[in-house]
Order: sequence, then structure tokens, then C-alpha cells
Amino acid sequence: MNIGKKGFTLIELLVVVVIIGILAAIALPQYQKAVERTKVAEAMALSKMLGEAEERFFLANGRYTLDPLELDIRVRYFDTFIKDTPASASIGNTKDWQYNIRIASDGSQYHVDNMIQMRRRINDLKDQYIIDYHYGQKIFTCTLRVSQSEKAAKLCGDIGTKGCPNMPGNNYCWLIK
Repeated sequence: MNIGKKGFTLIELLVVVVIIGILAAIALPQYQKAVERTKVAEAMALSKMLGEAEERFFLANGRYTLDPLELDIRVRYFDTFIKDTPASASIGNTKDWQYNIRIASDGSQYHVDNMIQMRRRINDLKDQYIIDYHYGQKIFTCTLRVSQSEKAAKLCGDIGTKGCPNMPGNNYCWLIK
């Protein structure tokens, strides 16, 4: 009586494992990039809402505010603020971002310093990058916290175009469209 062999040989199983490994090596970086882009898009949407609220506050009061409680929107986690200087304040944190408001010290409406700044919260400070929404100009920029960070530069390069109109000559700034 001849019993037929059932199952796979060791070579066949090894080939399948190698193929899965190759696919994972290709897919994982693309997945991580997609996740990071999603986090950037979420932060950009929130900062645009904050910038528009600042513009509405300016139209109603003739000045900008550093206090998010004076704005006409409420954002979870943004119930308190810490005034850093007369022209900037840390207004809140989410899991991925630290949000700051900066306003021109002279109070002008379309000043380049009028921005919502989002610092990416990453444990390794050298890989942090900063997304700014300049609400007077209605543009987003991505800058590096540390100019030598290849990882942060690659990320800013993936989401933006090199060169910022409000920072000529800065090689570590990307315009996000």
C-alpha cells in the first residue's frame, strides 16, 4: 500500500517566507509614509481652522489673540494656553503635534509672523519638523528643527516643494501645496 505524501517541502515553505519578507520590506516604508502624510493632513486642517478663527477674531476686535479660548471654535486639548512671549503662546498638544500661535508684535494683519505653528512630537528631537500655517498669506511651510536631519528633510520633501517665499535662501524650508 502506497501512501501519498501530503504537504509542502521545506524549500517551498522557504520560498514563500522569502517572498513575504520582500513584500513586507517594500510595503512597510510606503505604509509609514502614508501614515505620516495623514497626520500632516490632519494637523494642516486643524491649523487652517485656527488661522481662520484668528482672522475672524481680528475682524471683530481689530487685533489677534494668543488665547484659544477667545476664538469662536473649540478644539479638544486646547483648553489652556501658556504665553511664551508677548507674541507667541503654546496653545495645546495632541498625541502627534504641539500647537503654537505666533502673532506679529506690531499687530499688523498680514505680517509673516502671523502663524499657527505645529511641531511634530517625535522622541528624537533631531528628526522633528515644523509645519507653519501663515494665515495672513494662506500658505503652509515645512521646516526642519535641526538642519542636518535627513529623515525630516525627506519627509518635508515628500509633502512640499523646496523653497519658501517668505524665507528666501533657506535651504531647509518647503512650500506645501
